[in-house]
Amino acid sequence: MLLGLNIGNIMNLMAKALLASLLTGSIASYAEPPAVTLYLLGYQIPDERRMSVVEQDTQAFNIYHQNRVKATYFNPMNQSAPQSKRDAFERLDPYTLTLCDFSDFSYCLAQIKNNTESYRQSIETLKPVFHDIDKLRQANSRELKSIFPSNLQLMSSPLPSYQLITKTLLTKNALIFHDDPKQALIQICADVAFGKSLIRSQQSLIQSMVGTMLVHSQLDLLAQSSQPLPSSCQEALTPMDGAGTSMCPLVESESRQMANEIMATPRTPILFSRRASIKQLEKWTRPYCADERLINIYRDKLMPAVPVEEYKPSFFNKIGALLLNVAMPDYSAYQYRMQDANAHLRLWQAALNPQCNTDSEHYVESIAAGWQPTRQLRLDNQRLTIDTYDKSTYPQLSLQCRIFAKN
Repeated sequence: MLLGLNIGNIMNLMAKALLASLLTGSIASYAEPPAVTLYLLGYQIPDERRMSVVEQDTQAFNIYHQNRVKATYFNPMNQSAPQSKRDAFERLDPYTLTLCDFSDFSYCLAQIKNNTESYRQSIETLKPVFHDIDKLRQANSRELKSIFPSNLQLMSSPLPSYQLITKTLLTKNALIFHDDPKQALIQICADVAFGKSLIRSQQSLIQSMVGTMLVHSQLDLLAQSSQPLPSSCQEALTPMDGAGTSMCPLVESESRQMANEIMATPRTPILFSRRASIKQLEKWTRPYCADERLINIYRDKLMPAVPVEEYKPSFFNKIGALLLNVAMPDYSAYQYRMQDANAHLRLWQAALNPQCNTDSEHYVESIAAGWQPTRQLRLDNQRLTIDTYDKSTYPQLSLQCRIFAKN
């Protein structure tokens, strides 16, 4: 899996091939590929220069990584990570604007009510960002990827401005909700669907976590309305399949990034073995993709953390052990967040079932078999509640029985 990392000329060919695929834009339904739109989100770059900026950044980081791979203990590389060309342009900074905190939607609505004009001005300033997000919503989830090929995804590689997604969309939709609650429902559901696309992209751990935050915040905002939901919300509120909650591709992505760093760590005559280090990394990654674990996660079971034993190699890889033992985290909290986001969608499906309103006495019994006992599904005064697996943000998820609007 990771031992086949390409270096040298092969790396250069991979970078050029990725650029060629981006330039053709054959899959996308609009001129600019989604990967480029995502990477340049918030940067005020003239249209005619956007692809040139992406090409320069990709080539610069490709050369930088090749030089790192070639470096040795006796011939170190005296070069810092290149400055991204996109950073030469002005970027819209959400932290300088009046925006909502995605973790507190109720406070957000109250603040908008008391200070509507400030929020409205911030949303007006962010029009170019919303224009690009509209493009990203149209993309297939697999198109929401990095501009960098897998071998160039490093800790030093620049990331998209993800904070321009969560805070801005919650603020915009909360403002629409303040002005016209009924009209806001369509937009909120569109952003629930967008959050699901970010999760299903399986591009990176951070992008999937942004997706889970977006799903939760938009569903919370949706719950503030007592209006019947438009039929256009049905697809957005459909739970993801099991693949949408699996950590396997995300841990593989994290491990690949770490393997790239290992490949770029200067070779030494003793104390460090790239091959042995990557082999150990593969060993740690493998349990996340084991069939039994995946099946249990698809069934929404609360799974224990994957144990990570300290790597104790021979004398010839002491440096590799130091790098790996520091870098390998416990991914269980991230796994729980993905499962909770999907459980939140499932809770909406349960709340929208007509029986939730009309036959509440027997309703929970009839659907209990589809929920894990650890979720503690209950119904009280036409309000469904479940326990979460990640208690850090949402100890419980609760929702009043709802209905769709009649066509």
